[in-house]
Amino acid sequence: MFLAGPPVPGVRVASTTDLAEHSARHTVPATIKDVARLAEVSPTTVSHVLNDKGRIKDATRERVLAAVARLDYNPSRAARALRTKRNGTLAFLVPTFEAPAALRGRLTSLDVYLSQATSAAQAAFVDDHALLLLPPTASASDLHGLGIDGGIICDPAENDDLVGLFDSMKLPIVTIERLPGRAEFEWFVAADNAASTRRLLDHMEDEGARRVALMYVDLPIAWALECRAAYESWSAERDMEPLVAGLSPHDSQRTAYSVARSLLDLPDAPDAVLALDERFASGVIRAAGERGIAIPTDLMVATGIDSHEARAATPAVTAIDIHPDRQGTAAAAMLVARLQGASVEAPQITQTTLNVRDSTLRNRGRPTPP
Repeated sequence: MFLAGPPVPGVRVASTTDLAEHSARHTVPATIKDVARLAEVSPTTVSHVLNDKGRIKDATRERVLAAVARLDYNPSRAARALRTKRNGTLAFLVPTFEAPAALRGRLTSLDVYLSQATSAAQAAFVDDHALLLLPPTASASDLHGLGIDGGIICDPAENDDLVGLFDSMKLPIVTIERLPGRAEFEWFVAADNAASTRRLLDHMEDEGARRVALMYVDLPIAWALECRAAYESWSAERDMEPLVAGLSPHDSQRTAYSVARSLLDLPDAPDAVLALDERFASGVIRAAGERGIAIPTDLMVATGIDSHEARAATPAVTAIDIHPDRQGTAAAAMLVARLQGASVEAPQITQTTLNVRDSTLRNRGRPTPP
């Protein structure tokens, strides 16, 4: 209903043309023909301006761009797909060793993958791409049906099925962490796991640790392999016999607790434990508490992945922050660049931060690393 009346000072009354333009902009998406009509050119000329093709006079180009802005015109994704043979959709996949049942619990307690996915999605959106979080059980039919242009695969294992799937479909991928067994593969974003592990071990040694044990994730993935290799070489440099316990990624705090009890019952029990997974650290703290072993006075505990669980533990657990948000952002940007044929640095090594907390501060009076 429209109410007629005298004009109100300072208030502009919308004309029928204004209302029509508002309707076109906010109800029905503008088409290339709408832009051509407003700019008084052909649809072909509009297409050439938007795709930077042909020889277009500056005045015509400015008129077309003004019409595009006025009508809030966006080329359709379907039209772009026909032109570029791409759909603008990227896949994000967590490791194949994360079975669906375990995945739900892992993504609740360990937010690394969600942080990577969220940051990757934000970076993809900036480049006008969508990001789909797919289960590790994704198949070729799933990828075909969703029109995936490429994928980001987290923590790939040697001979990874997901990597093989993308290879068979000739779809480009970027991995977060190196791809074991494929030294020639350079399209990855990774933390400097060896340097981070050694820095943490050096910190515990500076705090008085003399016998350090490692509880690691027993999988053929770069993060676990590189951390274990760094620990073993660090131990060898000090003539320290390695004390290694490998656990499955599905092992709960209960299993880590049992392994920790065995370690603490050894005649030459460790006085420090590096538990790569933060869930393992919780099991170590529980086992030490039951034996009256004080942390960090008698036993230091640290973890290779920072998380809410590490920060909220009692005592708070020293941890390596791999900055998964930075990894997700870098991986998405690298994949988009691959798809567009743009120049991009590859591989990329992201910096980590050692967050020192009460669980390793045996020498309270000494300064902590920056």
